[in-house]
This record gives sequence, C-alpha cells and structure tokens, in this order.
Amino acid sequence: MTSRVGGIFAGILLLLASTCYCDNPVVNGNWNEWGAWLNCSASCGTGTITRHRTCTNPSPEIGESQCNGTLQESKLCDTNVTCPSVNGNWSEWGAWPNCSASCATGNITRYRTCTNPSPENGGSQCNGTSEESNLCENFTCPVNGGWSDWDNWSPCTVSCGTGGEQVRSRACNNPPPSNGGLPCGGDSSETSECDQTTQAPCCPWGEWSACSGGFRLRIRDRAGDCASVQGNPLESEICSRR
Repeated sequence: MTSRVGGIFAGILLLLASTCYCDNPVVNGNWNEWGAWLNCSASCGTGTITRHRTCTNPSPEIGESQCNGTLQESKLCDTNVTCPSVNGNWSEWGAWPNCSASCATGNITRYRTCTNPSPENGGSQCNGTSEESNLCENFTCPVNGGWSDWDNWSPCTVSCGTGGEQVRSRACNNPPPSNGGLPCGGDSSETSECDQTTQAPCCPWGEWSACSGGFRLRIRDRAGDCASVQGNPLESEICSRR
C-alpha cells in the first residue's frame, strides 16, 4: 500500500514539472515564405516583377518585436518581346510668364515638351521648337526731367555804378518730366550782382569847345575806372558862329 501511494505521488510531481504556468509568453513576429513572383510589369521590352511576404509566421503579439526586413522585393524582367517604336509628340504650350520689362517693351517666352508621348524605341523626335517668344509692353516708363542750358544774362538793373543785378534762367524741358517722372532738382533761375562803374553813362562827356572852323569838340572823362570805357573818347559836331 505504501509503495502504491508513493508511485501516485511521483506521477503527480512529474505532471506538475512538465506543465508551464507562464502568465505572458513572448511571441515575436516571423516571416512566412515568399509568395510567387507576379507577372512582368511590361508587355514588351523590360519591366519589373515583384513578390510579397507577410509577418504572420507567427504574427507578433501586442508589444512584441515586428519582423525585420521588407514586405516585398522587386527585380528586372525581360519579356523578350521588342516594343514598337513610338514617335514623340508635343505637349500643350505652357502659360505666358510675366513680361521681362517692368515698363516699356520686353520679351515673354513660353515652353512645351516632347512628352505627349515621349519618343521611345527609336521613334522620331518632335518637329519644331520647344519655345516661342513675343514682344510684350507694360505701362510707359517714367521719364525724369532734365534742365536745358542757361539763357543769356539779362541786362544789369543799373546803368551806372554798383548794386545792380542780372538774372538768367533755364527750363526743365530737356526732357520734361512725364509719366510720373521726377521734376528737375535745383532752381530754374539764378541772380548775380553786376557792376556798371566802367560803363559810358558813368563817364560823362566834358563841355563842348568853342566853335572853330565849323566844328566843335568834347572829350569823355577817362579818369579812374573810366579809363577802360570802349569807344572814341572824342566827339565832334558841326557848329556855326553867330
């Protein structure tokens, strides 16, 4: 009886030892086998083929490691079929850009590409040009004003002595400002002092001489500043004795 109870007890211990009581077993992801290669992406010439696999052998439990690597792989494939030639054709023209000049006349250029379709397998290129240009005109450019040459000086305001003035002017018309251009800088006139001390009115004639031989004479004063007065200092006129 004792040996039978001992055998039963030993069997229970063996069963307990072989049973796992883990609360949270670790289950990391693992790849399954690659799927079959799909059909070549091209019907002629060369293309690519692709195959896939999934991380389900087993799938990772929440919080465990995903599979390392990629879900798909690709490689070139050759259909051994020669593709027919495709001649190139132009796309639509692009939009005209802004004028190259901010005012007056400039240029604009638009473009197109030989991609509708692109030439392939020995097909011909598009005929014509990939760009075209035109003149463009924005608003008229502003023109800043410029001065003309100075006019001649005006006559002195005094005919004799000092303290006179003379004026000269210029006009803002070379060119005149237009289209919002700036006016000329500076003054349109200038004034200068003038000195008439050496002019004839300041250097009077002397008294007439007595009539002699039907003429009489007088002499202009040539003293001091009057020495530079131009002209004949001697003047005569016909006279008669009474």
